[in-house]
Amino acid sequence: MHSEISILYPFDGIIISVDSGMQEILTSFWSIGIETFSSCENNKGFMSITFELDEYLKFLRLIHSYGLDAMDSKYFDICCRIRGQTQPCSILDAWRIMINAVGIPTINIRFQEKDYVPILNLIAELIYIKSLVDDVLAGELSGI
Repeated sequence: MHSEISILYPFDGIIISVDSGMQEILTSFWSIGIETFSSCENNKGFMSITFELDEYLKFLRLIHSYGLDAMDSKYFDICCRIRGQTQPCSILDAWRIMINAVGIPTINIRFQEKDYVPILNLIAELIYIKSLVDDVLAGELSGI
C-alpha cells in the first residue's frame, strides 16, 4: 500500500484519495481537461493510470494537434512510447496499453517511472501552447 493524499477531483467537485506520488501527474492531466479513472504509484518500477477511452484519445489528439508528436519534436520519443509503439524505442520502453471494453470502455497505461518527468514536461508544453492558442482565439494578443 502506498501513502495516499486527499485532493479535489475538479470534474466532480469531490475529494478523492490518490497515491501521493501520482498527485503531480494527475493534476497535470486534469489541468488540460483530461479526466482519469484510477492510478497506481509504483508496481515493481512501473506506474499506471486508467482513463476512460475517450479521455485518452482526447490526450492523443491534443499531442497531435499541437505537433508534439512530429519526428523533429523533442517529445517524439515519449510520444511513441505513449502510443505503445516499439519503434524507435525498445519494446521495454513502450507503454503497455490494455483496453477494457466491458461497461465503460477504459484504457490502462503502464509506464516506467523514468517516463514520469518527460510526461510532466510534455503536459507543461501542452498547457503553454494551449494558453497561447486560447489567447489568440480570444483576441488578447496584439499585433497578430
